Amino acid sequence: MMKSIAVLSCAILALSGQPRAVNAQEYVAGMFSDFGMGIQQVHLAQGKDYSTMVVSWLTTYEAPTIVRYGTKLRKLDMTATSTDVVQYTAFNTTSGYIHHVPLRDLKPSTTYYYLIGETTNQDGSASIRYFTTLPKVGKRIKNFQLAVAADIGQTNDSLLTIDHLLQDPDPAMLLLAGDTSYADCDPQRWDTFFNFMQPFAEQRPMMTLAGNHEIEFDNTTGVATGFQAYINRYRMPEVRPTEINCPFQPTTCYPSVYTSCYDYGNSYYSFDAATVHVIMLNSYTSINESTPQYNWLVKDLASVNRRKTPWVVVMTHSPMYNSNQAHQNEAAIEPLLMRYNVNIVIAGHVHAYERTYPVYQNVVDYKDGITYIVAGAAASRWGHASKYISPIPSWSAVRNGTQFGHGKMTFHNDRRMTWAWYRNLDGEKILRDEVKICNTAKGLPVSCGKINAKRTKLSKFNPGRALAPDLHITEPVEATTATKAVKA
Repeated sequence: MMKSIAVLSCAILALSGQPRAVNAQEYVAGMFSDFGMGIQQVHLAQGKDYSTMVVSWLTTYEAPTIVRYGTKLRKLDMTATSTDVVQYTAFNTTSGYIHHVPLRDLKPSTTYYYLIGETTNQDGSASIRYFTTLPKVGKRIKNFQLAVAADIGQTNDSLLTIDHLLQDPDPAMLLLAGDTSYADCDPQRWDTFFNFMQPFAEQRPMMTLAGNHEIEFDNTTGVATGFQAYINRYRMPEVRPTEINCPFQPTTCYPSVYTSCYDYGNSYYSFDAATVHVIMLNSYTSINESTPQYNWLVKDLASVNRRKTPWVVVMTHSPMYNSNQAHQNEAAIEPLLMRYNVNIVIAGHVHAYERTYPVYQNVVDYKDGITYIVAGAAASRWGHASKYISPIPSWSAVRNGTQFGHGKMTFHNDRRMTWAWYRNLDGEKILRDEVKICNTAKGLPVSCGKINAKRTKLSKFNPGRALAPDLHITEPVEATTATKAVKA
């Protein structure tokens, strides 16, 4: 295991056009602030589609909430302002000023340069960042990619995960399935987390959902702050403004089992990315047929245009399928997802990696089933979840409770996608699991096709196989059921 903290390079450009490398330790310590300007914790959030990007940052003093931006480095000819500046108090600590500015009417597949605030650096230069917008909704992009992680925290192992993400220019964004900062009722850890993530999140959107480690309780005052930090620090593409219809009532920090009445806002939402419709759910808000989250989900799934967005990805924090001893059976909306041909469901919570065969109601179904992923192995400070139930469930294809890493989805076309998982143990990304998934919404069986047989030395990659015997030393590392490859 690499012990040293990796050095990450930050996508900040001086007006000279030269990049400035920033050591990750500066971010972890919360010391970095735009060359003395006091701007820190910069992160992006995608809007409903390519046309909107939200720029968020924190200052320790009142400052202009303004972003200048444009498509040319030396010509930032557009300006966006906002009144969305928030502070909140918890644990006898008041946060800094958290600024959120939406940039609207953006063009698809376009690089924008942006400057936060109105001041320049001490040397007269300005800290200009950049991002590239998503393709137009429905535009066919060969091998369009999205990165995936969960339970990331802010450890040395987390740094390796972020470093691997930075090394890969292809994913358009990072999807985080909850448990982001692991602040765990320490407000300063929210600050260090956003500085920690800034090298990635200032140039590509970081889309997240609520995990149990976003739930907080102030032991000193007995006040349940609930999702307060999560609500104030993120700006996801809301369906409508936040509604909290009952008091937060956790009696401890990060309860593993908890149900609230936190609806809309950052709680659950969806957006479109090229040919992919992404749905983010809240495992800690009620979801049954009488609740707002369930009714919204039904309407959202029914509204998806599978001609424009043929792929549907659902993310939640608590896994629906999981053979680890930790966190069993914490969500149950499977029939609804099956009815609308959801392609893949990704969760976190369990600090391990697991992939299922296509499955429905605990029965492997290579024709119509859904592939479920547990991706909670991004590098939480609570370590690995390495204890599994026995016997191995028939639907469990690959599981790994001993290595951290991240995932990636590649959408090749309307009919085929690939899920891949990489461990973060190495100086470069090492592929550890990969499977081809075909689109049931297009009338195909889930398990079909071949994948990169030359690289993996596997002629049939169906229904998916682990690529190395060290994936989990006590568990099977490859599929035990062979099916005939179907050309797609």
